[in-house]
Amino acid sequence: MGPLHQVSGWSNKVAIIIVNWNGLKESLECLANLKQFAIGDHSIVFVDNGSSDRSAEAILDWMILESKHSGQILTPWMTSVGPKARIHVFPTTPSLALIKLDENLGVAVGRNVGADWALQDKAVQFLFFLDNDARIGHETILACLAAVRKADAALVGCLIKNKDETIQFAGLNFVRNMFYVDILFRCSLFKASKSFWEIDEASGGGMLINREAAEVLRARRGCLFDPKFFFYAEDQDFCLQVKRLGYRLVLARDAVIYHRISRGGVSEPLACYYSCRNRLFLAKDFLPLGYRILFHMFYPVSRLVRALVALIMGERRLASAHVIGLVDAYRGKTGRKVSPI
Repeated sequence: MGPLHQVSGWSNKVAIIIVNWNGLKESLECLANLKQFAIGDHSIVFVDNGSSDRSAEAILDWMILESKHSGQILTPWMTSVGPKARIHVFPTTPSLALIKLDENLGVAVGRNVGADWALQDKAVQFLFFLDNDARIGHETILACLAAVRKADAALVGCLIKNKDETIQFAGLNFVRNMFYVDILFRCSLFKASKSFWEIDEASGGGMLINREAAEVLRARRGCLFDPKFFFYAEDQDFCLQVKRLGYRLVLARDAVIYHRISRGGVSEPLACYYSCRNRLFLAKDFLPLGYRILFHMFYPVSRLVRALVALIMGERRLASAHVIGLVDAYRGKTGRKVSPI
């Protein structure tokens, strides 16, 4: 997996960070895709978030097989994160590492662990976060690096497409998204005539950040992604925090990834709970006062209406997810939802 191209005059080593939870098939396909299409000087850090489907074992087997080509297998080691969970690190080569967590600590912690490991390599100048069910093309990472240079941007988001080439995601404006305007007009920011455009939020499904901005954010709050979100909106918070630090965020038209609609969509009760709760956290942290007042007048009512519709449709757990998400947000309950919905 050596360098194939460089952006002239730059140190371009990219650490690609993937987090998995019980997605063995998708993860193996993702790694095969990266082996085929990832270009430039890069490493891969794969974080398994306490999977029960033997994902970690299968990924380790894949990495060991890959490492045989380099003739080097490094010694595994173990450390801990928090009072309970251990981190098992299997760096099969200097450019390939599996990190296994004992339990599911959420997407935010998984990405933080992967980023912390990657940044130990001083040659790494960029972190590229990729969902395990996303697929890149030949130019994806190169287009991100080119946008960093051309736009003087610290964070570059990917244009996300469906298999039929229709656009799934082209960046978000924060305020419009909070009031669901960007969801109604999902491609409103897309500009086919431009190679990049300004955004407030990229998708954690595929985005690149430079080392400087990552280290400044980590120094400021102790991590890149806030563990209070656990699942959903941690990438939005991350982007908004980077922007708050004064850095520029853009989406690169030619940095295309293909991403299927998540199996954990908001039609699932637990995903609905996190989506409902975490949007209120974003409002509290980032909405200006006037918009925040409007949001608190609009959002709880909209969720209660959704809960009523779900109840009428016989989806009792989904209805409960809306209500409990609201209650937990206003009570300040963060992190993982432990009790069942």
